[in-house]
Amino acid sequence: MGSYKDGKVMDQIRDFINMEGYGGYVWPSYLVTAGLMIILLVITRRFLKANMATLEALENTAKEDVE
Repeated sequence: MGSYKDGKVMDQIRDFINMEGYGGYVWPSYLVTAGLMIILLVITRRFLKANMATLEALENTAKEDVE
């Protein structure tokens, strides 16, 4: 690995980010995908929490009916 003074490392990083001219398409795609996955995770957790509360309420109702 080269030193920071000769700029090889920075050139390698720049080349990686640029991805031979496709970086302008690739990186936004990654960001959109990551954003959608985070949104999906949040929505799923909210639905899970709501469904767990519904299940608990139904179980409590069933226990009261049995007693």
